[in-house]
Amino acid sequence: MNKRISRVAVITNFRIPAKRETALKAAEAAASAGAEVMLPGSIRAFPEYSDYPADKLPAFCSFDVLYSTCDLLIVVGGDGTILDAAKNLCCSGSPVLGINMGRVGYMTELNPDEIGTIPSIIEGNYDVETRMMLEVSSGIGEDGFVYRALNDVVINNAKFSQVIDLTLSEGGRVAGRYRADGLILSTSTGSTAYTVAAGGPVIDPRLDCICATPVCPHTFFSKPTVFPPDSVLEVSFPDSRIEKALVTVDGKPAAKVGRNDTVTVRASSLRTSFVRVKPLRFYQTLLQNKE
Repeated sequence: MNKRISRVAVITNFRIPAKRETALKAAEAAASAGAEVMLPGSIRAFPEYSDYPADKLPAFCSFDVLYSTCDLLIVVGGDGTILDAAKNLCCSGSPVLGINMGRVGYMTELNPDEIGTIPSIIEGNYDVETRMMLEVSSGIGEDGFVYRALNDVVINNAKFSQVIDLTLSEGGRVAGRYRADGLILSTSTGSTAYTVAAGGPVIDPRLDCICATPVCPHTFFSKPTVFPPDSVLEVSFPDSRIEKALVTVDGKPAAKVGRNDTVTVRASSLRTSFVRVKPLRFYQTLLQNKE
């Protein structure tokens, strides 16, 4: 039993009618349990919300306010929507409750027909599961960057469909040299995303680790490597003819680095929290997606 939830934010892709309708039902369920419900102010443009009774949904506000002040974030959508939300929410420490309207649903907890359980969750009948995140950085000052990833960091040639030479070091010691289409550094959460498509292992999300998986390696013996969570991994480009390498974070291009730069990946000090009300569903979901 956890503490009662006072403030709930609900987000989705409001341009899709089915998701919009489900989000409204989730908001009404939370409001019926006495929670203050917050929705993005931008959705006032949609007819369903333009004249919604203020006494039922009193707060329409910016995303910054949603993320910084909610006790629970309900996300209606698939894993991609949750990825974006989780990185914005992790600074507050509040958990995410995912309602699956995507194709896979590894990170979601409820289906749309289970929205009726939300009042019980508001009352504190839930568990919290935390997931490791990655911090990826390069350079300092105006020439540097720092990003967080829940799934993975991918480094490849900024020129489309060209191989890249990479050296991976752990704690200052070389751990791998690759000529490949790219290199994926993932959490256990991300092991079922691009990593598994590239031939990497499926890792139980309860494990904290960093998995390095080369993409289409041009050698017979380049295998994925799993590192402990306290590892500091550095990716460099010695003797590489590349002009720029592209760093992608959770599926979105984030930055470009030069041949003399080093990209550092380590466990973030921040973690993503998820609301759980069911027994571990990871393997059930995994089997469903194999069939």
